[in-house]
Amino acid sequence: MLAAGTGNGFGTTAWWGFSPALNLQAMSLESSTEHLELSQNGVPELNILLVGSIDARHILKTMSQMHRQPRRKINFYILENNLEAVSRQLLFLNLALEPPDKMGLQEKSETFLELMGNTHLRSQTAAYLQEKAALFIRYITDSDFQLANLPVLDFSALKFRERDQLEAIFQFWRNPDPQAFQIKQLWDLRLRQYLGTRYDSRRGVCDWDLTMKLHEHGATTINFHEFFHWRNTGMAFEMREAVYDVPNKTLASGRLMRHVLLGLGESLENILILL
Repeated sequence: MLAAGTGNGFGTTAWWGFSPALNLQAMSLESSTEHLELSQNGVPELNILLVGSIDARHILKTMSQMHRQPRRKINFYILENNLEAVSRQLLFLNLALEPPDKMGLQEKSETFLELMGNTHLRSQTAAYLQEKAALFIRYITDSDFQLANLPVLDFSALKFRERDQLEAIFQFWRNPDPQAFQIKQLWDLRLRQYLGTRYDSRRGVCDWDLTMKLHEHGATTINFHEFFHWRNTGMAFEMREAVYDVPNKTLASGRLMRHVLLGLGESLENILILL
């Protein structure tokens, strides 16, 4: 969210990165292969540390364009200040590595966009998330199973406390109860906190943000209807004529807080979405 709003509406957890996706191997071409260590099979080895990248966009971009650069073995080291970002990156990487015979490219792309940018999911996507959450729990708790099924990932640097927290996140994802995360009310609450006294004139604020911020930075393909719909509902990608009614639990932080929903007069103890 972009407009000048109240500071307490920004939140403390970022779900999306602030820069375009980068091919990190192409950016490091000035480092010739002679300066790189050799892996066990004699292939030059490149180590990349990602600090606070939030999502897996740089990894996916680098992986998709590896054929354009000299052959190298690349090790990505991911450092985040919250485990929710780590869990989402694991989900996106697992989705990208799904075999073509299980999930086609179009379905994979639509599922990725839903999980990345929508507050609500189709039932099909929600079922996929629950299935993968159960699988991730086994990855975190059973190292032998993880090495046998997904050897490209290495969780050895995680502490036991961090493994427990990741398991709790995946357990929450696996919970089929839609009332466990009332994201519609929480999104509106965060919007009210962010805009403050501008909430009632949010349509005009949205138009200002779109014209003076997004369009000035080159995002001219986004029109007012799309941006205002996302600002009000948190729905960025609706590719199909389908019902999006299942809360996207990957957009939940692990902090339990108490809030009073404005206009409803009831207290909710829920997991707060942090935008």
